[in-house]
Amino acid sequence: MGSLQAVEGLWNEWEIHCLILSSFGLQVFLFFTAGMRRHSVSSILNSLIWLAYLSADVVAIFVLGHLAVHASGSHHLLIFWAPFLLLHLGGQDTITAFSMQDNELWQRHLLGLVTQVSVAIYVISISSWQGSRLLAATVLMFLSGFFKYIGRTFCLYTSRPQFLRDTTVLSLDRYVHGVYQEVPLEDILRQRVQDMVAYADDGKLPSNVSFSHILLDIPLNDRATIEGATIIPYFLNVQNHLAYRNGAYIYVSALLVRCYERIYTKAMLHFAWLYNFKAIMSEDSEDKTIRIVFLHILSFLLLFPLISALITLELFLVAEKDQLYNRTDITISYILLIGAIILEVASLFMAILSYFASSKAPPSCPLAPVALHVANYIHPAGRHRKHWSKMLAQYNIFECNTREDSTVSMAVAQWIGRTFSRIAISPDVEEFVLDKILDMGTWELDSFRGQQALERWTVMRTIIDSVDLPTSVLIWHIATEICDLGEESNTNSYQTKMIRVSRELSNYNMYLVFRCGVMLTCSSKLVHINTHREIKKSLGGNVNLARREAIRMVLQANREGQQPYDTDNIGGGNRSKPITPVQLLKNNIDALDYSPVLPRARTVADELNAMPGDDRWDLIAEVWLEMLFYIAPRCGSAFHAEHLSTGGEFVSHVLMIMRSLGPFLPPPDY
Repeated sequence: MGSLQAVEGLWNEWEIHCLILSSFGLQVFLFFTAGMRRHSVSSILNSLIWLAYLSADVVAIFVLGHLAVHASGSHHLLIFWAPFLLLHLGGQDTITAFSMQDNELWQRHLLGLVTQVSVAIYVISISSWQGSRLLAATVLMFLSGFFKYIGRTFCLYTSRPQFLRDTTVLSLDRYVHGVYQEVPLEDILRQRVQDMVAYADDGKLPSNVSFSHILLDIPLNDRATIEGATIIPYFLNVQNHLAYRNGAYIYVSALLVRCYERIYTKAMLHFAWLYNFKAIMSEDSEDKTIRIVFLHILSFLLLFPLISALITLELFLVAEKDQLYNRTDITISYILLIGAIILEVASLFMAILSYFASSKAPPSCPLAPVALHVANYIHPAGRHRKHWSKMLAQYNIFECNTREDSTVSMAVAQWIGRTFSRIAISPDVEEFVLDKILDMGTWELDSFRGQQALERWTVMRTIIDSVDLPTSVLIWHIATEICDLGEESNTNSYQTKMIRVSRELSNYNMYLVFRCGVMLTCSSKLVHINTHREIKKSLGGNVNLARREAIRMVLQANREGQQPYDTDNIGGGNRSKPITPVQLLKNNIDALDYSPVLPRARTVADELNAMPGDDRWDLIAEVWLEMLFYIAPRCGSAFHAEHLSTGGEFVSHVLMIMRSLGPFLPPPDY
């Protein structure tokens, strides 16, 4: 009993010390790891960052409240630590929000700003100060934390979905009525192709590049590509014959990095500062006085935390020598001070390097050559920089029903419903997608979900037309697997490549629709569930099977037990008699449970298998590509924004390329 009391007393004595160091440690962890989630699909890393993000605010608020009621008289420097907690609540430049929902809850953070600043003022005001220098240092750090907290709240406010939508529409309006009246359309399109090629070499984005359109629920075509549609085939042909045309992927991935920074970090402050600085320097700038005031406010928010921390360190060096403070308290104070300075310097340094490494700096900037050399050394640009995970999610309905893995990780994955895997995206897939965009180049690129490729194949075209997108994806996924089952091992290299490309696109479309819920309806979910049930029934409970063996068993069971699927007879009854409301309801329920996916998939596979091998897989790949082009602009802004922080999605890059290279998004409705 005595030992427990001793431990309790020890904890009460050093509780604040441990918690304040924990708060600082969480800030350091977030500073170094938050940016990793942009190019990592690791669920462990994302979970750790999520825990750290939530814990950072909780610990800081708890310690600040503890100081308000339990400040110990034997530790005089505890009050000096209160402003550091405001600094921690201001967060790191590398992460302001973990998800878009945090941006939507900016009002909660505003309330937290008011309440925690009030608590900090209360803690400082009720304390008895033994020296004016320590008081001055505390006030400086309080102002530093206050302005840093304001900066975080401002970034959350300006990154909320409604604000992003409004500013995107306004920027598009200014772009339409400004640029297009001054620059010929041909020059705009030519410059766009040149920018894509140049970025692969030097890693520099043009200063006026637009990326925010992906944040719209219905992305719009660029007016330059609309009005210049007649000359776009020429530029697409130029792009198609470039040796390194895949540089377009690197270009759009850099745009998505900018988009990620705009939503989830404090880069908004840096973007706003640069935008206003460039606007002030231009001779035709309007409202120059307002911009100058706003520029000074932003400069204050960006630089004051660092300047105040440096002054505070000097004041504390003198103050701690004049008074007999606890040595442990002094050591922790120095850790907090020097740590704050290091984090502020590192944040500012990274922002400057990121700008010079990824943007074309003004020629008039005297430090541009030196900064550019340092930036390229520390912050690799162009194709050498990893912008996203470059992973392609794969969801295969047969592997889902046959996978048996005794490892703990797989057991947990199956328990939480994660039934998909990820593979590194292959150059073959990238080249196939890009080459088709460059070859097809038409308004109708995203208007079909396989119908254009199947124009000459009536049966398969009819099946796609008769069902919605999720059901057609499911039918063609199973048909693709059946066709792969019949392939021999001695196929030529081109056919092998197209089989791999087709299956990867098939599994990726399945992931987008049935795992991410893109364009998924309630009836489509039931079709998916019923198909799972049919596959499991065909397998007879055998889960320890290879994929090919499972497909063979399902195909055999379907052939043996195939029933005619005439939708006119669903629900039974004599059609010559009037249908009562109860019978109509029963028919509707039966129709929801009636989903002849497997028979239709076998019909499609039979049609495909009647074709020569190369032609068959060319057609399958083109169908899957049309479906991907159809899905890309219909995923919604929330989908793209969410996945920017979880390693990125290939469909987001496809969408950016579709908008950058031509009017390939849905045409406006008149």
